[in-house]
Amino acid sequence: MAPIRPAMINARLLLLSALLVTQASLIARAQTGGKQSSPDKRQSEVLNEQRLASLMSAVGIRVDQASRFTPGLTYQSLRLRLTTDTKPANAAITSLAQKFTSSITSSERRSGQLPRQRSLELSSQHVVLLTVDNANHLRWWSLIPDPRILRAEEPDASNRLSGTIIYQPNVETIFEIPDDPVATELRLYHPQWTEDGFVLTLVSTLSLKN
Repeated sequence: MAPIRPAMINARLLLLSALLVTQASLIARAQTGGKQSSPDKRQSEVLNEQRLASLMSAVGIRVDQASRFTPGLTYQSLRLRLTTDTKPANAAITSLAQKFTSSITSSERRSGQLPRQRSLELSSQHVVLLTVDNANHLRWWSLIPDPRILRAEEPDASNRLSGTIIYQPNVETIFEIPDDPVATELRLYHPQWTEDGFVLTLVSTLSLKN
């Protein structure tokens, strides 16, 4: 039998060590659900919070972590009727900045937890939905598609389908908000693009206190 050389032993030990490290890494990822925390992710969250604070400050809303609401195990499902105050001149997206009246047609407390909004990718076809307390502190916020927008496809002169955006001045929709006894008002803001970036235009408010 040929003798085993030290170099071969070292190579096998290195291979075994690499396999053990890989296995430990896979076990650690499995225990954390495959999620990895990275400085880039934390930095992105910090930048989003700073941007949120800047947008809220511009409309007179105070942002601090002590006043933010942590959603619990129940939430409110509100069915609202949205009625535009005046009929827009056309169906352009800019008409979405018009104010409208929100009225509750029904409300229901449901079990479950609302997902946390992390992204702040604003769009003129979205609405910023938020709640505040009686001192104008931000309690909760979410970014949702504007329920007044209806997308449709229509044939052109060549019978080719093309996307069309239809503005609905009056619509019924459902908003889900936290079951927060401290929140006093629900507000809806339309993100409007300007030369300096997006600004928030208040389009509707709704009292949460009877």
